Amino acid sequence: MADSVISIVVKPNSPDEVVSYDASGGFYRVCVKASPHNNKANLQVVKLLSRFFGRPVRIMRGATGRKKLVRLL
Repeated sequence: MADSVISIVVKPNSPDEVVSYDASGGFYRVCVKASPHNNKANLQVVKLLSRFFGRPVRIMRGATGRKKLVRLL
């Protein structure tokens, strides 16, 4: 299966861990409980998206911001 690239918007410090698709914006909204400090939220985003899509995931762009480009491997 070929690699795919998706846009996501992360909401750290959320009470629930949820992945949802925003059709009007064309991106996935990813809510994680982890804080953004020490890369904890990014690590949780990778774990959550890997489970959601059933494929390994890598953050390509946006490691320090809320908007990210993610590659599904």
